[in-house]
Amino acid sequence: MSRIVFVADVHAQRSAWAHRPIEGDCEFALQQFVATCVGLGADLAVGLGDLKERPVTRAYDDGLWLRALQDLNANDVPFVYVQGNHDKADPPCLWQYPNAAHLHEKTWEVGDHVVYGFDYQDADSLQAALDAVPAETTVLCCHQRWGEFMGSATNPQGLLKDIVAPNLKVVASGDLHETVVKEIGARGGAFTFVSPGPPCMQSIVEDEDKYLIVLDGDRVEKVRLDARPVLRSAMMTTPAELDEYLERLASRVAEATEKAAARGLPAALQTPILHVRYHHRLTDCVRRVTRVVGDKAHLFWREQAPDAVEDRKSTRLNSSHITLSR
Repeated sequence: MSRIVFVADVHAQRSAWAHRPIEGDCEFALQQFVATCVGLGADLAVGLGDLKERPVTRAYDDGLWLRALQDLNANDVPFVYVQGNHDKADPPCLWQYPNAAHLHEKTWEVGDHVVYGFDYQDADSLQAALDAVPAETTVLCCHQRWGEFMGSATNPQGLLKDIVAPNLKVVASGDLHETVVKEIGARGGAFTFVSPGPPCMQSIVEDEDKYLIVLDGDRVEKVRLDARPVLRSAMMTTPAELDEYLERLASRVAEATEKAAARGLPAALQTPILHVRYHHRLTDCVRRVTRVVGDKAHLFWREQAPDAVEDRKSTRLNSSHITLSR
């Protein structure tokens, strides 16, 4: 029985955050990726595109993948990859690493699985790439926006249900930036769609829970990664709610930092992210939170705009069947 470990959307770089000194998350995530592959005795490690933020990156960013691939090679774990929309290039983005095999339009046999991949395709070229998938393929690796998951947010390149590969068991895709394991009924038969999502946070709107995907024989599993703590407030709308929040804030930040240290997180990752959401009329919220927290957390703000408040009031007045999330 074979084990395949998937990672996606690493966007390797010192920091994904503009104007905030949040560093080390990507390096730690890649270390866990390697440790998971080695610990499980993986037969194959697969990168599902956007492994770099851009095709030509800084020396530090290249070093992240160099160390990861050296460690995989030292433990006899082969690594294959497809390119995403961020890192697609010719020669391919990891061409300088001899133990990184570009999977584009190639197959790789591992156990009972035939793994095939192709690089990111635009809407005009995706169908041709799907039509070229060999009939014996059981695992398809790609990096696409699929209409079943991203159609309402952006223009997808295609639909999973239109895939016709007859022996397909798993479609593993990058680009969604969300962890998904879902059965899909397609024209060629049912298969499991998997999206690992990024291994570390790259946007405050992302879920802080991060995973790798493991295909163990025919069983799909999620492996949770450890990561920097994230504290999110409820939407505060009154001065009393803000006062109550501030009373406990310092102790909550300290507790999150202590727990991160106890879990063995690197020192740079022990400082939590604090996401504060507040009503626009709480004009002193930023000042008061900043005074309590200081440099003990990385601060992010979400101010509820006046038009959002009025829209929600109007919705409640005109319909009892619509609920707008905060």
